[in-house]
Amino acid sequence: MKSLRYTQDGFTLVELAVATAITGILIIVVMSFTIDSFAQISKDSARSDLLREAQITLDNISEDARLSSNAYASSSLLDTNAPGAGNTWTGGNNVLILATAAQDRSKNILFADPLHYTSYKNNRIYFVNNGTLYRRTLAANVANNAIQTSCPVGQNHPGCPDDSTMASDVTNFSVKYFDGNNQQVNPNNARSVEITLELGKVKYGENIYAQYSTRTVFRNE
Repeated sequence: MKSLRYTQDGFTLVELAVATAITGILIIVVMSFTIDSFAQISKDSARSDLLREAQITLDNISEDARLSSNAYASSSLLDTNAPGAGNTWTGGNNVLILATAAQDRSKNILFADPLHYTSYKNNRIYFVNNGTLYRRTLAANVANNAIQTSCPVGQNHPGCPDDSTMASDVTNFSVKYFDGNNQQVNPNNARSVEITLELGKVKYGENIYAQYSTRTVFRNE
């Protein structure tokens, strides 16, 4: 009778070590690719969110500008919380001051000169403080005015609500003023206003920015 021999071929320790090393490298490559892809998707999503926030913010400001008669180089109403001396704000490249018609709660315009359809004016002031874009309201001192003067956030009290927070993570807020001939002028002579808002944040160690601009013509009276 012939005897049968069974041989069992296996991996040597060297072969196992090489296979393990190759598998580890492949896993690292796949994980690195996955992490990079996820990070890029997150960055793109963050950039889209910033752009959407900038657009919504400027749409709201543009609506105020569209209903305003003009811009101011200096606020027409006094504000004890104004940053400068004399309790007034200075409009310019980084501060937008709008003259909006005072209205009652039924949205009827309150006229200072009904014959010439000249209304009392509230002031809407857009400014940046510590990376946040705010809107301060200065209400004209006239009976039945539907709005109230606002105060810095944290300093509000009855009759003076907080300033409206328009956007966070602001890296740039700039304003340009143009006359009817499309020439850049000072705020008092402007027929339209161009506003640029840039927002930014850090995502996965990278600075992400989004910028949006809009231009609006004043209603005028």
